[in-house]
Amino acid sequence: MKINLFQNWGLKLLSLVIAFVIWFLVVQINDPKDTSSFSNIQVQITNKELLENANKVYEILDNSDKVRVTVKAPRSILQEIRSGDIVAEADMSKLTDINTIVITYDIENVDLASVEISGNHETVKLNVEEKKRKYIQVDYKLVGEVADGYILGSVSLEQNRIEISGPQSAVDQVKNAFVEIDVSNVSSSLTADMELHLNDLEGEELNLSNLNKQMDYIHVSAEVLPTKTIPVVVSYQGNPEQGYIVTGDASAEPAEILIAGTSRVLAGINSVAVPAEDVDISGATDSVELEINISDYLPNTVRLAESGFSGKVKIEVPIEQILDRTLRIPVNNINFLNIPADMELEADGSSVFVELEVSGLSEYVSVLRGQDITGTIDVEAWMKEQELTKLEPGVYSMPVTFVLDEHITTETDPEMMVVVTESEQENALNGE
Repeated sequence: MKINLFQNWGLKLLSLVIAFVIWFLVVQINDPKDTSSFSNIQVQITNKELLENANKVYEILDNSDKVRVTVKAPRSILQEIRSGDIVAEADMSKLTDINTIVITYDIENVDLASVEISGNHETVKLNVEEKKRKYIQVDYKLVGEVADGYILGSVSLEQNRIEISGPQSAVDQVKNAFVEIDVSNVSSSLTADMELHLNDLEGEELNLSNLNKQMDYIHVSAEVLPTKTIPVVVSYQGNPEQGYIVTGDASAEPAEILIAGTSRVLAGINSVAVPAEDVDISGATDSVELEINISDYLPNTVRLAESGFSGKVKIEVPIEQILDRTLRIPVNNINFLNIPADMELEADGSSVFVELEVSGLSEYVSVLRGQDITGTIDVEAWMKEQELTKLEPGVYSMPVTFVLDEHITTETDPEMMVVVTESEQENALNGE
């Protein structure tokens, strides 16, 4: 029997439609569609080398490389989707003239025909600039003060220049790099790897994430040394001009200096000496003053430690002119000592003054007055010098001794003519 497949075709088509509707309703009832959102999905930028090859760099604007993705799919599929399955990409080759890239979405191991996927924004926004490189100086900043009795010695950095790169606008803001060295109460040398920071043109710290530094840390060594105070000792050579004298010790200003070095070195240094050959006063008619660099007289193993002190020391040898005067001492101011019991002595009357040649500094000599000065004649001492056992009456020249200030000198003791006579008691015994 022959079967006609096209017999009642309308009923057959209607049956198919009804079957599909029933299947669709069954699916919708048993596996309905649902919607889920996934936050902070990172947009992957592809073909970035295209900008690098053009010597350009980019910066993501407005955090537009992070999207919130909404997925609508049958519940059975949606339950299997995790945020890590969602792929968001922006192809740099599709960069527009306004520096945006359309974001495309995909879900790993899911047929996109069965889902709907969208993001809260459709493009990644970029700032695109020429790439620039430059070398900058590396400096250091000190924080705090070292412990008392110590100073900071030399500070050395592993490198004093580094290269930075990035967008031209960012690179142009950078003046230099620096590290912060905290030496608060430190009493020993430091060595460490320290983080590099950047300064802008005004010296303020910069925080730019779009800049690349050659290195983020740099090795730093900071020397911390103990200190010691020592005196400056000055010697001199020569003599001043005739008629001038040195009136005091050679001095230095400052008289003490602060030095620094290792403990072992400092233990062997108790002073710093300026040698006599460097301070020559020969023929001077006034105080000798000169300036020296005290560093020249210190060992190479120590250094000056006082902040602001350049090492210049002023040396002075005080010199003044000697004043000569002739004083007239009244003979009445001269007393006799140790007179023999049988003798009497008095000035011979030929002069009422004894002249005394004195010399010394003006401040001492100029104030002297003859009438205020007294002298003595030691008769017994004079007789011993003359090898006399008995003093006979007569006229003698005897030396007069004067007691003067230690700053005044005399060439020789002056002499005075003295009349020696027997005492009246001795004459009476002799029947005279």
